[in-house]
Amino acid sequence: MTDLFLLRHAEPVSAGLYTGGGSNPELSENGRLQAKKTSDFFTEHFLPEHEKADTTYILISSALERSIQTVLPLAEKLNKQIIKEKLFNEINFGTWENKSWKEISSEYPELWDNWINDPWNKSPPEGETLRDFKIRIKYALDSLINKYDGNKVLLCAHGGVLRMIFHILLKTPRENFFSVSSDYTGFSRIKIHSVSAAELLFWNNRLT
Repeated sequence: MTDLFLLRHAEPVSAGLYTGGGSNPELSENGRLQAKKTSDFFTEHFLPEHEKADTTYILISSALERSIQTVLPLAEKLNKQIIKEKLFNEINFGTWENKSWKEISSEYPELWDNWINDPWNKSPPEGETLRDFKIRIKYALDSLINKYDGNKVLLCAHGGVLRMIFHILLKTPRENFFSVSSDYTGFSRIKIHSVSAAELLFWNNRLT
């Protein structure tokens, strides 16, 4: 059984724009404060006293700065290495990176409509389809489960990544994919009993 804690990164400087796997902004000043508060809350509520100096937690982050910087205060507090895994990077939004939804729909109306109507098979220009994104995340997730079975794992990643993990582990319908979301520093927990059996304990709790 793997006890998987999922954390969405804190607020980046690009908040309000779509920043996918092709963009690498750092955290905003508010985001850095959120990261510190999240570290304090996590150690206070999820680590027994005798574990606070050295825990069995595995800390994993996407390879993008906004995720790494979010989990860094916790890693420093626990004296733990952050394992960076690029397969957990956000979906690549191609030429639509760093644009607002309004800008995209205005500049690329036909492509936007195609993507909105069938994101599993249509992609932004030079970006990923949800189908390809799912293949990537499932491979990364299966590897995590196999490698860290029996451990507590905290994965800090992105809204799309966490939504896809929810879809994969809890076997939700594709048409409900966008009905699940995570706020900045939204915190979730899933117990994985096997690659085919998972138990949701809570989703998108706010720590800050």
